[in-house]
Amino acid sequence: MSDKSIISIRNGAISSIIATASVAIFVLFKEKALSFLAWLWRGIEWVWNAFISDYAMPGYLILLISIFGLIGILTIYFNLRGQDDPPEHELYVSDFIHGAKWRWDWVNNRIKHLWCYCPSCDGELVYDDSSCDYMRRSIYDPVEKQHTKFICEKCSRTVASIEGGNKSYATGAVEREIRRKVRTGEFRDV
Repeated sequence: MSDKSIISIRNGAISSIIATASVAIFVLFKEKALSFLAWLWRGIEWVWNAFISDYAMPGYLILLISIFGLIGILTIYFNLRGQDDPPEHELYVSDFIHGAKWRWDWVNNRIKHLWCYCPSCDGELVYDDSSCDYMRRSIYDPVEKQHTKFICEKCSRTVASIEGGNKSYATGAVEREIRRKVRTGEFRDV
């Protein structure tokens, strides 16, 4: 016997088992399924009759007004119920870290839009992480520590310098410091 005929026999046996199980399940749940379908059909008939019945105004207009009324009631309910107060740390959205003023937002309990500003003029800082560029360094230059400088263009000065890596590393270090302050509760002192 070839492999193809064995596979055909196996597939036929599986198909017949699935078909038999489907029929058995249908017989078990036939009454419940039929009563559910009858209930659904009665609901559809009721809605149809509500649309075509004679009222002082058309049925579809009454249904439309009812839907808007339900939306209004739900809106009032959710507004009166109020929203839960945000966690205390979500009010912590700025701090002085590494000599610069950092600001961020909390979105789903995660730090987003993190960036630094000059403490003097509140200008947005630009970064210089050229010390991290391996291609620019010469093998004859003394080994310079990798760092990222944050510079205020308006004040023409370096506001902050974070050692360890490029811009991504520096913002990651600040983010880690923010999370540490939240974890230890130090953010309340800010």
